[in-house]
Amino acid sequence: MLIPIKDENPTRRFPWITLLLIAINITVYYLQMRSGIRAENQIFERYALYPKAIKESVLHGEALTFTTIESMLTHMFMHGGWLHLGGNMLFLWIFGNNVEDVLGKLRYLFFYLASGLIAALTHIALHSSSNIPVIGASGAVAGVLGGYMLLYPHARVVTALVIPIPFIWGLIRFVRIPAMLLLGLWFLLQFFSGIMSPLQPAAGMQVAYFAHVGGFIAGMLLIGIMK
Repeated sequence: MLIPIKDENPTRRFPWITLLLIAINITVYYLQMRSGIRAENQIFERYALYPKAIKESVLHGEALTFTTIESMLTHMFMHGGWLHLGGNMLFLWIFGNNVEDVLGKLRYLFFYLASGLIAALTHIALHSSSNIPVIGASGAVAGVLGGYMLLYPHARVVTALVIPIPFIWGLIRFVRIPAMLLLGLWFLLQFFSGIMSPLQPAAGMQVAYFAHVGGFIAGMLLIGIMK
């Protein structure tokens, strides 16, 4: 297992938008946890993304409701657990600051939200019959990873290499890996996990692998246009 710790790629300006996005995600998750199970279920029904609902609206020629359109944005700021949240925010902090440094604040914010939207549309296109709620910043963060890989392919990322050992949590070694290699491996893992997920139990489908793939590719395309 590879866990990025930090990159050796200093920025010129403080990443205010990246920090703001992290703060919003943490605040929303805190409010989710404070709301209680019943209220949290209602929050999911209102603000999570449901591919099947969007598909049926389109097929029946119905106008998408404000709630459905709103969910395309709001689902990016919800998470299913602290590990889900922590992983996304770790990647966003490590790689987002440099992308923000290149694009500037407003363009970076648009880049982030556009990547998340394209990631959601990718998932809807491939899992349009799914009624499992989609939540998480993963698609938008994947866009940041795709953009970073093109901007700084040779930047070194200090990474924890966790080697599983039977009956022990694992041996940890710290290595410096080029961003192209680290993020390229991450992308391939998402892609092949997405291909294999239909062969796994239903619970495996709760990970929107192809949303990650779509977001990553969106980030690669958008960074070339927007920088």
